[in-house]
Amino acid sequence: GVCCYERRSDFGMERCTQCEAGNSYSQCTQCASGSDLYERMIGWTACKEQCNSTTYPNGYDCYAKGNAGASCDGDDDQCLSGSCKGGYCCSDTAVSQSCTICVSGTGSCSTQKSIGESCSSDSDCYGWNKKCAGGVCCYERRSDFGMERCTQCEAGNSYSQCTQCASGSDLYERMIGWTACKEQCNSTTYPNGYDCYAKGNAGASCDGDDDQCLSGSCKGGYCCSDTAVSQSCTICVSGTGSCSTQKSIGESCSSDSDCYGWNKKCAGGVCCYER
Repeated sequence: GVCCYERRSDFGMERCTQCEAGNSYSQCTQCASGSDLYERMIGWTACKEQCNSTTYPNGYDCYAKGNAGASCDGDDDQCLSGSCKGGYCCSDTAVSQSCTICVSGTGSCSTQKSIGESCSSDSDCYGWNKKCAGGVCCYERRSDFGMERCTQCEAGNSYSQCTQCASGSDLYERMIGWTACKEQCNSTTYPNGYDCYAKGNAGASCDGDDDQCLSGSCKGGYCCSDTAVSQSCTICVSGTGSCSTQKSIGESCSSDSDCYGWNKKCAGGVCCYER
């Protein structure tokens, strides 16, 4: 008989049976049978469902625990057996065997290995395409950046990182404690991420990075020719890499067509930044 501050659809309010009278922030003071009053923050209350041996709490509600082989997210309380390993509820037999990975459908022990355990191929390792490197299941997948060239991962570590790289690549710490392999570039290639790519000839497209060009100069989105470099060109053209006759932003012009860039405007004899 009292208007609550919360809505019926708000978390934990579905089971509220009484709110406080005479309070503009009227909170729940009583819950339906089978639920408990819960202070979610100082002075703010709601009702939590009471779970039993076959259900587990999630927020303010209870959900049925999974049978052997049902999916779970690492929380043992989600499983009737009391054990969630490898994303699935274990069977009672698997629990007694102290399995570290249980399989979908039956909850029996998996023959696959966990991260940091021994392996002979990627298929031995549990998880989506985890890599086997140097006889050890890695934390990373073979397709992850910098892992293609990894030849050894650390044994006995559940976050097993790469410790050795193939010839022609270097071990790289991409963040503290997390490693991968970077390809070693030469005078005709440039680095991009963990890989090397061929530098462009004169007239090839580039994105402003001089290292992408054999001439060492990227101007106007194209690699310059050696001649254009010697002429200190500010814009080079597609195909040949020679100097463009167009003008850069801020330079003099007589028409829009004189200005380099997609439909840049010539105003008052000057190439504008805007179109």
